[in-house]
Amino acid sequence: MGFGDLTHIYNLGEKPKLYATQETLVGLRQIHKYPLDPFLPQVIRPPEVFEANKVKFTFIPVEHNHFPTWGLKMKGDRLAVYLPDLKRLLPSQEKICRDVNLLILDGSSLGKEGQTRTHENILEGVKLGKKLKAKEIYFTHLGHKTGKHEDLEKFIQKEGGKNFHIAYDGLELRL
Repeated sequence: MGFGDLTHIYNLGEKPKLYATQETLVGLRQIHKYPLDPFLPQVIRPPEVFEANKVKFTFIPVEHNHFPTWGLKMKGDRLAVYLPDLKRLLPSQEKICRDVNLLILDGSSLGKEGQTRTHENILEGVKLGKKLKAKEIYFTHLGHKTGKHEDLEKFIQKEGGKNFHIAYDGLELRL
C-alpha cells in the first residue's frame, strides 16, 4: 500500500503513466486520500496487451482476496511473470505462466507463522515454481516473520533448487 509514497516521489518532472484496470483505479481513489495528479492514468481492459519501454505487458487475473487482483506477464528480451500478491494462480492462467525465464512470486510467509488467508506461503510458491518450470524464481513481498535473507536463500535453494532465490531491496533483474 505504498502508493501514497509514489505520488510525491514522482511529483517532479514528467508525469509517469499509471497502467491499471478501471476497478484498480476506483480502488486506489477509495483507499488513498491523495489524488492521482502526478500520474497519467491509462485504463487497460484485460486481456488487452500494452507496451511501455519496449516491453509488452498483459494483466493476469489471480486469486488474492475479494477485489479483482492482477499479476503481470512481461515480454522484453526475456519472458517474465510477476505475481506478488496471490493466494492461488487460477488453473486457466497456468499455461501462459509456464516455461518463463523469470517468475516472481509472493513470499509473505515461510509456513504457518505469519501466514494469511490471502497470500501463498514460500513452500506453496516452490511447488508452483516447479510446476510452471520457470528458469529463475524469485520471492518478493516477504513478511516480517520469514527470517534473515541469508537463511531464507539457503532454505529456498535446498527446497527448490539453485534457480530459486529471495529478492532483496535494490535487486535489479533484466527483462
